[in-house]
Amino acid sequence: EIEAYRPMFEAGAYLGARRLNVSGDDPDLDRLGDSFARVCAVAGDYGLGVDLEFMRWRAVGTLGQARRVVERAGARNGGILIDMLHVFRAWSTVADVAALPKGLITGAQIADAPLASPPDDKIIEEARNFRLPPGMGELPLAGLVAALGPDVPYSVEVPRPPGSGLPLGAHLERLHASSQALFDRAGV
Repeated sequence: EIEAYRPMFEAGAYLGARRLNVSGDDPDLDRLGDSFARVCAVAGDYGLGVDLEFMRWRAVGTLGQARRVVERAGARNGGILIDMLHVFRAWSTVADVAALPKGLITGAQIADAPLASPPDDKIIEEARNFRLPPGMGELPLAGLVAALGPDVPYSVEVPRPPGSGLPLGAHLERLHASSQALFDRAGV
């Protein structure tokens, strides 16, 4: 019932939003691609783009599945949002991302983590509560940022760990400094 979301798209556009982040939970990826195309069409009426984010615990759980959905939709305002944690937790590599057609990636979220993935029953908990600032983990983030390049919009998705006691301002300053250091290492 995509038409029911028009007020949300209108409000987003009014507030200056440029893109909408969605995930896919329909296991029929062809049908989901058609639904994604319809969302993109309605969002486009308000000047909004639509980013499909994959997470390994969802029906669209891998980079390959996200690519299939977005390419099936064929919407000019549709693309894939790369969450750096999800890239590596869903068994993709820097080379996989670098091999994507130019323009398919429409945004990237920065987060670091240990190289080893937690057990399957802890993967959501890690994503929600235990992301690390860039450089404080072991993921090959500099290579990924270099592969994405400077034209992709970046954001940082690293919530304060529960019970950390770290003041919000200090947390944000640490994220800014560590993200800038990442861009410097990647040459972006």
